[in-house]
Amino acid sequence: MGATEFYVYENGETACDAFRKAVSEAKKAHGTEGYTGTIAEKTDYRVFTRAEMGDENPRDFAQKLVRDEDPRINPKRGPAGCIDVSDTDEPRDWLFFGWSPV
Repeated sequence: MGATEFYVYENGETACDAFRKAVSEAKKAHGTEGYTGTIAEKTDYRVFTRAEMGDENPRDFAQKLVRDEDPRINPKRGPAGCIDVSDTDEPRDWLFFGWSPV
């Protein structure tokens, strides 16, 4: 089986709320049979902080981690990456990314 990358923006009060919402929406759209190539296959995530990104744009940072197969979000059955991309406190916006089995 192969893998494909995904990038999903979702809002929520916390990363956990946004993650659950993103997974739920992906399951509604792509089913629950597995190998969807979406965030629906993920059960966990790892938050990356602004300090870890430095001055890099969040999307560029996420793409670099995926491209470099960073072990913190690899392999395809590993956790999704997560970055707070909010400009304001409420509601918070989150970027989830990583590899998913297809």
